[in-house]
Amino acid sequence: MTMTFRQFAINNVLRNKRLYVAYFLSSLFTVMVFFTFAIFAFHPSFQTEGFNKNALIGLGVAGGIIYVFSFFFVLYSMSAFLQSRKKEFGLLMMQGMSTGQIRLMIFLENMLIGLFATISGILIGLVFAKLILMLAENVLIIGEDLNFYWPWMAILLTFVSFIVLFLFISFFVSFILRTRKLIDLIKSDKKSKGEPKASIILSILGGLLLIGGYAVALIVKGPQVVMALLPVVAVVIVGTYLLFTQLSVFVIRRLKRNESIFWRKTNMILFSDLSYRMKDNARSFFMVAIISTVAFSAIGALYGTHSYLTKAMVQANPFTYTYQKYDDEKTSDKEINYIEKVLHQSDIKTKHLIVNERYTPFESMDQGIMVMKVSDYNAAARLIGEKQLNLKSGEAVAAKQSMASISQDKTDDKLMKNGITLDNGSKIKPDRKIESDGYPNFEPYFVVSDDIYSKLPKPVRMHRNDIWQAEKDSNSEQLRIAGAKLEEHFKPGTFFSVDSVVYEIEKQFGPILFIGLFIGIVFFVSAGSFLYFRLFTDLSEDKAKFRAIAKIGLSVTEMKRVANRQTALLFFAPMIVALFHGAVALTALSRMFNYNLVQESIVVLGSFLVIQVIYYGLVRYFYVKQIKEAIES
Repeated sequence: MTMTFRQFAINNVLRNKRLYVAYFLSSLFTVMVFFTFAIFAFHPSFQTEGFNKNALIGLGVAGGIIYVFSFFFVLYSMSAFLQSRKKEFGLLMMQGMSTGQIRLMIFLENMLIGLFATISGILIGLVFAKLILMLAENVLIIGEDLNFYWPWMAILLTFVSFIVLFLFISFFVSFILRTRKLIDLIKSDKKSKGEPKASIILSILGGLLLIGGYAVALIVKGPQVVMALLPVVAVVIVGTYLLFTQLSVFVIRRLKRNESIFWRKTNMILFSDLSYRMKDNARSFFMVAIISTVAFSAIGALYGTHSYLTKAMVQANPFTYTYQKYDDEKTSDKEINYIEKVLHQSDIKTKHLIVNERYTPFESMDQGIMVMKVSDYNAAARLIGEKQLNLKSGEAVAAKQSMASISQDKTDDKLMKNGITLDNGSKIKPDRKIESDGYPNFEPYFVVSDDIYSKLPKPVRMHRNDIWQAEKDSNSEQLRIAGAKLEEHFKPGTFFSVDSVVYEIEKQFGPILFIGLFIGIVFFVSAGSFLYFRLFTDLSEDKAKFRAIAKIGLSVTEMKRVANRQTALLFFAPMIVALFHGAVALTALSRMFNYNLVQESIVVLGSFLVIQVIYYGLVRYFYVKQIKEAIES
């Protein structure tokens, strides 16, 4: 029975399933993510009035980003396949196949894989659609349930979009093969690579660029971080490229000259072609490092900003409810009674405290500076479980701004320098600064002993601040609902409910965080796939190398040790660089907000590192298995 050309192309894909499986699974994952976004975008609940339109815009933009990135990812994958199949092309041409037929074969293979990846991605997306919708329902914080529906429009959009993508890439690859002779591709592994060389000047320059970029990112503060962003990114990108293309090769050559290292156990085998690997994989390492850095920084920045907005808001006003009238109005018993009534009806138990904020004249401040007596400060601190402040008679302290801010306010330095002017004209300067955790405020203020408070001059203005603090075991949903009801009842800006505000922040920021997380995962998985392609592209050469070395005495155990080190270097060299880049980027973000993001950075970077270790373990297992089979055959 005669085999048709189409059948030959299909069988060729099946015979090369080891190499194509990463391409297929990565394409499938990309299709599935795009399809998930399409399900959200066309969900009936999102078409109702009043839904956060920014979420829909974000979903559309995210889908576009994933689609564009998918094009470059699939294109790179095809390049890796062509490189790994050089000998196969040579054998086919020796059997009489023309270059046109090889191009047609590659076109049919790519379309076949693209078709199955698209269909499989849509089917798997349908299987997990309900689970993903439930996850989104909690993260996005919307009022309606995201029930499962049959997403015909999402299916049609995803199928057409990715079939067009694979079709365009298939034509593009065929065009590239016309401009590049296949005979050159076949003979590329026969050409002598020559000893990899590295420029000392470029190696030093790469190191200096990275050090300089890091230094600037870690030194600047506040708004300066935004101004330094583009220059630092440009410098670090160039430095990263030189790190992999020049500095790494230079360091390896230096290590090879060190006999105590080079001749130790199996290091000779490891270092023999390590410089070649670094040179050959330099661009892949650079691309993986940059893509991973983008993923780390994007997710870390979104997670960190989310944490900053929620925690900083609580830090700025940790009291459950706060009520304060405008300057020209006074709080009435009727208003306080209404608040108490709502809280009682909601079964919320609270402690009520009245704090009088007194603003006294202060240099260059028309509205004056707030001065609080220590007894009021301690009463407020007790409500939220903060440390009490002990002041002696005639003593004063400057309370620093408690809320993290992008603006580096130096008002607290003025308080320390100028002090407080009393009614008799004398001045008392504070002897120290404290963090205003007991009574958080947006601006620095004075805390004075009660006897000093009685000697203050006539105030510029007075504010009555009514505070309610709920018990620790109170239901947060009840607190939010009651707070939202009271906020609607009073004039905007007069009543503050911390649970209601945090809920609104979560509601507005949830879609952004959800979208950023998906895009970051796509970038990270793609970066890992690039490393997989590079490793298995050189597998045939590695098999021949280890088979030859085994004949002169290399044991299987020694082979595993060398292979483990090589795969570890391939997987973790760009990842470690990306982790450093990400850590510096998140540190710069924390300095911009003047807010500690260490915990958030550890969570994000640590999670990606764990995923990479698991991925490395799986790939290393199959790689070593292939090498072992080659030695024992």
